[in-house]
Amino acid sequence: MIADNGRHVFVVGSGRSGTTLLSNLLHDAGVFAVYRAETKLMDDCPPVYGSLSSEGAYRRFMADWLDSRQFRRSGLDQEEFEAAIAGCRDSYPHMLAAFMAAVARKQDRQQWIEDTPTCGFRLSEIAREFPQARVIHMVRDGRAVALSMNRLGVTGVRAEDNRTGLLYSALKWEIAVRAIERDRHLLGDRFCELRFEDMVTEPAAAIARLGDFLGLEFDADRIMQGQSNEQADAVANTAFGDVGSGISATPAHRWKDQLSAMEVRILNGYIGDTLEKLRYPVEERDTGLATRVVRHIRKLHLVGKRMLKQHTPLGRFAHTPLEIGKS
Repeated sequence: MIADNGRHVFVVGSGRSGTTLLSNLLHDAGVFAVYRAETKLMDDCPPVYGSLSSEGAYRRFMADWLDSRQFRRSGLDQEEFEAAIAGCRDSYPHMLAAFMAAVARKQDRQQWIEDTPTCGFRLSEIAREFPQARVIHMVRDGRAVALSMNRLGVTGVRAEDNRTGLLYSALKWEIAVRAIERDRHLLGDRFCELRFEDMVTEPAAAIARLGDFLGLEFDADRIMQGQSNEQADAVANTAFGDVGSGISATPAHRWKDQLSAMEVRILNGYIGDTLEKLRYPVEERDTGLATRVVRHIRKLHLVGKRMLKQHTPLGRFAHTPLEIGKS
């Protein structure tokens, strides 16, 4: 357990579910240290670099870290970073806490936000190592997520055609969401589920709910006004409208217009049970034997890839998790 009483916040969820949007809203509350990057320290880095108590692994990590968005956006220099994590190299959760504490101190803040979505696979560690932290699960309709992932080419596989990429994206969403649903009970009342659709259609109410959950008083009007100035993040997140327009509700149901009836039917056959569990309406679905068999094989493919990366030396050969060379 980390000796830290800070009520920090982990924002988790499937990629393309609005985690960046939520983090930006929380940053604009003026309570948390502003760090606009995913640290990737708890879930992505361990399989790639291994234990940083090894000098070789540490040197490899530092070479990537110092040339990454994660480092550049921290506001720390190399000496400050290395001083912060001294004594924490054998534990990525401890390193995360030390790193974010250093970022917060430099801004005269005590609380911070970690918005690496894949921390959702690490809820048991978060529950154990961060006894005061709060976790917010940003949930978005899996059909909308699949459409967004497929367009960006972050399907988790090399898909041979557009529909295959769409379906793999849906399964990738389901795996992430199911992992969070499985372990959310470990956090008790430190866990909150927030829907992307509520955030973009009724932001004031969503912000009020966040304030209640976090025990903070948020000025919803000021936070919403702050979103008008998010030029950099507006480019990367489709929930932001044009600069100056704040949050847009347009992406909430865009999938209904941009997916064909056949694509929706197959998607419902793939992830319909999870959609219904999360209270999203599901109408007609493809439940044919062929669809079920192919879905099962594809899901095993994705789950197997993650297991191999996380639990075998093959993780060392994965693409670097850090955003190298980015500002």
